[in-house]
Amino acid sequence: MANFKFFLFILLISFSSHLFSEENLLFLDLKKALEIGFKNSPELAQMEKELEKAEFDIAINRAAFYPSISLEGGYNLYDSPQWNPDYHQATVGIDYTLYDYGRRLLNLKTAKSEKYVLEEDYRKAHQNKALEITSAFLSVLKNKELVNLSEGRLERAKTYYQLAEAKLKVGMVSYADLLKSKVEVKSAESDLLSASNDLSLARIELENLLGLKKKVKCQLDSRIEFSLPLASLEESLSEALSKRPEIKGEEEEEMQAEYAYQLAKKDYLPSLSLKGDYDYYLNREFSGYSDTSDWTVYLAVEIPIFDAGIRRSRLKQAKLDKEKLNFSKEELIRDITGEVSTAFFNLQNLEKLIGAQEEEVTAATESLRLASGRYKEGVGSILEVIDAQMDLVSAETEKVNTFFEYQLAKANLILSLGEDMEDYLR
Repeated sequence: MANFKFFLFILLISFSSHLFSEENLLFLDLKKALEIGFKNSPELAQMEKELEKAEFDIAINRAAFYPSISLEGGYNLYDSPQWNPDYHQATVGIDYTLYDYGRRLLNLKTAKSEKYVLEEDYRKAHQNKALEITSAFLSVLKNKELVNLSEGRLERAKTYYQLAEAKLKVGMVSYADLLKSKVEVKSAESDLLSASNDLSLARIELENLLGLKKKVKCQLDSRIEFSLPLASLEESLSEALSKRPEIKGEEEEEMQAEYAYQLAKKDYLPSLSLKGDYDYYLNREFSGYSDTSDWTVYLAVEIPIFDAGIRRSRLKQAKLDKEKLNFSKEELIRDITGEVSTAFFNLQNLEKLIGAQEEEVTAATESLRLASGRYKEGVGSILEVIDAQMDLVSAETEKVNTFFEYQLAKANLILSLGEDMEDYLR
């Protein structure tokens, strides 16, 4: 009975440990990682608050089309003790701009345009965050593959060491062969440690980008495929120049500069307002006055006459801002053209390189097989085997690096076109 209870206790502990580990293990594909990263990004959260503020700016400028009403109360105390019938007073005032040559409309358009620019900035930050997460995700997968390669190298190195040790015992090789194979084992162990550390750092970087808790560990889905048709360079450039957030933001800033210029010109023009007051005197009925209230309604025209050149300077500033944006847009178009061209040709180069490296790995594998066979038969040297192994490790490493550079190049091209990464994930 005691043994049975002990068995149940051990089973319970094992089951609980398994549940705990499952709860802290997060299975992620790239699309899910992007969702989590976007949700936990402080940068995107701050920009969302800025967008909310922009909505209030629009509301403030829209309110300028309506009258403003104010209530004012007063109590007047005089040094003289004689009666003053007006010492209690309440006033309701109204102020309504009837015509201002379109100033309010331009201010409203500017506020809407500023919000649109913020939306494009948010979209750009969203895309940059997607590239950061994708790069970190691919880095983890790449370093995991490199760890596997390092483990394979170490396993083969140990096999060759054991073979050299056996050959030394029967006098088939010299002690130098054993030393060389031992050095290869140490080198492989060092390589594995370095690869493992790189993997740990890549995991930390990804977890930080996703905003995950320290106790949560990620298990990544290595299946990544972008459904990106490789269009011509001209089509890619045309798409980028029509969709990039920077281009759309620049166009809106040009409109804002035009609005500012028009506003500066309208500073020379008058404005017409309707104003009114309704006054109520609380104590006139006690003093014999017949009227306890009065009201006033009038039209007010504000005409700018002299401001020591302030309006002229503002107009010149607004004109210079317009001209400056023309140069800014030209530079932006050149930058985008360069980015798209680089991403386009880099993707093509890597696509060709992947096929060539497949053949290199096949050739290196065959060379190692032949060198190992000759060494086992006693007609080859351990140096030949070690050199063949290093060639294989180098070819496999380059193949892994190129494959993940190719995936990242696809992501870079998607970003350079102004597209959202998650829309192209299968």
